[in-house]
Amino acid sequence: MKRLIKIFERDLKNSIRDGMLLFILIAPILLALLLRAFIPAVKDLSIEFGAVKPINKALVEKIETFAPITFFDNTEKLIERIEEYDDFLGIRMESGEITLIAQGNESKELLSLASEILVQSFNPSGDSFTVGESELGRKLPPLSLYGFVLVILGSFLFGGMIIGFNIIEEKEQETLKALRVTPMRTFDFITGRSLIGFLAPIFHAFVVVWILGISNFNPLMLLVITISGSVIGVVFGFWIGVISTNQMNGIANMKISFFVLVLPVFLAMTLPEKSHIFLYWAPTYWTFVSVKNLLLELQTWSNMLKDISLIIGTSILFALATFRKIRSGILS
Repeated sequence: MKRLIKIFERDLKNSIRDGMLLFILIAPILLALLLRAFIPAVKDLSIEFGAVKPINKALVEKIETFAPITFFDNTEKLIERIEEYDDFLGIRMESGEITLIAQGNESKELLSLASEILVQSFNPSGDSFTVGESELGRKLPPLSLYGFVLVILGSFLFGGMIIGFNIIEEKEQETLKALRVTPMRTFDFITGRSLIGFLAPIFHAFVVVWILGISNFNPLMLLVITISGSVIGVVFGFWIGVISTNQMNGIANMKISFFVLVLPVFLAMTLPEKSHIFLYWAPTYWTFVSVKNLLLELQTWSNMLKDISLIIGTSILFALATFRKIRSGILS
C-alpha cells in the first residue's frame, strides 16, 4: 500500500509541476464553465412546429403567421425530430382536438407561448380553449445532457493522458529501468499509476454536475458509472505511455486514440438508434448510454449493471489484446 501511495504522490506532483498536465487536470472544469455560459441561450431559440400530414390547411396558414411548420409522413418521424437537440415542438390533430407534443425539457415560457399560438390560430375569436400537452419524458436541456456526457468522457481520457505522459517522462529519464531493481512489482506499478486515472474523473464528475446545475440524479449511480468508465481512460493512458517514445510522439498518438474513442459518442448522438449496433464495440458508447439514462432519470440498477459489464468488458478486451505490449513497455 505504501508503494501505491508513493507512486500516486509522484504522479500528482508531476502533474502539478508540468504546466500541460496541470491544464489536463482543470480542462474538464473549464469546459463545464464554458458550457454553463451557453445554457441560458437555449431559451432564446425561436419556436418551430412539426406536424403529420394531413392537417387542416386553414389552420396551417394561421400558425405559420407566427412560426414555421415542417411536415412529416408519420408520427414516428415527427417524434424522432422532436427528440433532437433543439427546441422543436409537435402538433397532432385528432377528433377536432389539437395536442402539443414536447420533449419535456423545454422552458415553461416556450410551452406557454406555443400554446398561445395554437389557441389563437385554432380559435381566433378569443373564446376559452384548452390545448393539451404531451411530453416525451426528457427533464434536462439537451445542451446540459450531451455537454455533461462529453465533458465526463473527456475527463476519463484526460486522466489517461496524465498516466501516459508520466510514463513517457520516466522512459525519457530512464527511471523505469531503475524501478526494476526495487521490490516494486509490475502489479504495484500499474495499480499505483492507475489511481490518478480513477480519482480525477470522480472529482470532475461531481464538480461538473454542480457547475451545470444538474440535481436530479442518483449520486451513488454516478460514482459507480464514473469508476467503471475510468477503466477506459486508464487503459488508454498505459497504451499511450508504452507506445510513445517521447512527448511529441505521445501527443500525436493521443490525438489519434482520442478521436477513435470519442467518435462513437458523436455517432450515437446523430445516428438513429437502429444503427447503434455498429457502435457496440466501443466502451465509450456504453458509457454514453449509461450516463444519458442516469441524467434522464431512466436508469435502473439492473440496466446500469448491464451497461457497466459492457463498459468493463470491452475495455478489458482491449487491455488483454495489448497487455503484452504494455507489460513489455513498462519493463523495458
